[in-house]
Amino acid sequence: MKLTRVCRSCTTNPHLKRWIDASGTIAGSCSRGCVGEDPSVDLVPFANHIDKVIRRYYSPNTNPEDGLQDEDPERVIVDAAGVTASLAREIAAIGRRGEEQPSFYDFRVSEVSPWPMEQGGIWTELTETIKSKARFFGKVHTILDELLGDIRTLVSGAAIRQLTADDRIFRARRENAIKEADKVFESPATELTAPPRERARSGRMNAVGIRVFYGALREEIAVAEVRPPVGSRVVVGSFVPTRTLQVLDLAALRWPREYADIFSPNFDTLSKKLIFLSNLQDEISRPIQPYDEELEYVPTQVVSEYLANVIGLDGIAYKSAQTSQDILTEGSALLNRNVALFGAAAMTTAETDPTEAKTAGLTFLDGSQHMFDVTHVRVSYDKNMWAHYVDATPDEESKAT
Repeated sequence: MKLTRVCRSCTTNPHLKRWIDASGTIAGSCSRGCVGEDPSVDLVPFANHIDKVIRRYYSPNTNPEDGLQDEDPERVIVDAAGVTASLAREIAAIGRRGEEQPSFYDFRVSEVSPWPMEQGGIWTELTETIKSKARFFGKVHTILDELLGDIRTLVSGAAIRQLTADDRIFRARRENAIKEADKVFESPATELTAPPRERARSGRMNAVGIRVFYGALREEIAVAEVRPPVGSRVVVGSFVPTRTLQVLDLAALRWPREYADIFSPNFDTLSKKLIFLSNLQDEISRPIQPYDEELEYVPTQVVSEYLANVIGLDGIAYKSAQTSQDILTEGSALLNRNVALFGAAAMTTAETDPTEAKTAGLTFLDGSQHMFDVTHVRVSYDKNMWAHYVDATPDEESKAT
């Protein structure tokens, strides 16, 4: 093979340049005729390093008619590694060595996922530990320290959102008894607050007796979240932060590739944290049946307490599971959130306790209350894909083996 060594000038990728700097031993010996005294490395280990990363995040598409968006693997190397087309061909040729034909590089390739698949088990490991072993100490605290300890600075602070006096946080109450809506409408500043401790039921982000203010940044979402039946009435009012509130906005986070390069030594660590936060978002937004609430709420309650008491955040913003897609696509995407506020941020200036009222994070916006009559409810559903698969009988399984 005519190309035997490469130097840092052979790639535009900053992480590969640093890899060559760390691994290179001979200066000024690049086989591609680069001018200068840059360190160079043998092509084979350089190609193997790139090949390993490409195979980790891309998969060969053996069925080109399946409709997947795939790419030429050599083009992927050019774009991801910042090398020329000729060097990409050399790297692919080295990757083919010793492989049975057809090779990985003989197919077009597609991204496997936005993150390594094996990292999807982190949330499962945490939830199983919380549910059956320990909830606040030992392994649970260690996992949360690793994944959430730097949440304020993660991806340059993209996960943290500030709610100010310019924001409106809507809270809804549905009528569960005769004339209940009238009472709420007449005294919304006190009736729309988080329930007092003695009446605080277990929720997605609070255990029994712990007050959390559940609201939304859009009125439609606040109404949908209380799941009102036809014939009921709903009262909605809006609150304004009394100070800047810092919340973790789970819906604002994107794929790891949008924040980091796959050749970055920190890419796997970032992926691990982002997939955990993605799973947290899904878990918080997932509809839970009443008979499952007590146990299924525990993992998100533990994470919420960590964010409130260890990190010191005021709350979490997340997507709604009850809101139709047409509402979510209207207006500003930043408003398509539920909000759960913790501690003093969950209190309002109408609290009967003078200390809580003084340090409260919210105040009711006078005159903002509305009452709605629920005249119809639209239901959306998907076919359960698992119900259409039939498990093999013991006889069929024995024949298959």
